[in-house]
Amino acid sequence: MELLQNRIYKPWEIPDSYFHEIRTLVESIIDICKEGEISAYEAENVIHKELLCCLDYQSELWEKLENFDNEIEDDYIESEGVKILGFKASYADFIKKDLQNALDVMEDYNNFLIKNQTEIEDIFESTDYQKKRKIKIKQQIIRDGLKLTSTKADDINIQTSKMNITERYINHLITVFPEFETDYPLLIKHEYLEITKTGLHWKKTKQSLAEYFNSIKPKTWKEMKWNPIETAFGEKNLKSSLSRNGNVFKGASEDFIKWLEIKKAFNG
Repeated sequence: MELLQNRIYKPWEIPDSYFHEIRTLVESIIDICKEGEISAYEAENVIHKELLCCLDYQSELWEKLENFDNEIEDDYIESEGVKILGFKASYADFIKKDLQNALDVMEDYNNFLIKNQTEIEDIFESTDYQKKRKIKIKQQIIRDGLKLTSTKADDINIQTSKMNITERYINHLITVFPEFETDYPLLIKHEYLEITKTGLHWKKTKQSLAEYFNSIKPKTWKEMKWNPIETAFGEKNLKSSLSRNGNVFKGASEDFIKWLEIKKAFNG
């Protein structure tokens, strides 16, 4: 199963029908897995690789959005003292909306894959699966004989490879928010941040998560980029969680205020 690895379409060109087929395929793999027809180990490895590919796609889109404003600034032609808009500048709102919609689709697909990977992990513990799988393996041995083959190096330890997902989340966030590189060990130490096998977990309030990343937003940004954060932490609508949104009288969260004190003490 190659799915997104085929790169038949660019991320912002993938039609809904293509994702429908992919989702149906993933769900079918899990259904067959529950019957013991295929190995839950192999199925999880396939979905894990697909998740890594999904993150690569998201990374492409994040980078395009991050560089978009600079590209627009350069997309002007000066003629007799008059600025003439180039193609990108002329269609800036349309292009940005297209990229943002693509990111939303990929984020939703990312969450779908994580949900199904977790479901496969539960299958491992199922007594029913273990019985059915044992019967299937016996049938294969009787039919084909006993064949021992070496395991590919990249399949030896799924638990180790799963951490690559979290590492990619961290790397993406560091790329987009450089200050996060020095902050995240401190966030872990003071129990704000937890590293899991499928991503990152913010142990405090959702509001404080939004406040933290908004506080380290690069000064050159014209607007906040929430997609990388929401994908890494499995959250939605972080923008609406900021104290200044929805309720102008709502102050900063206690968790965020405490974090500012921790960071100030750390920096001396």
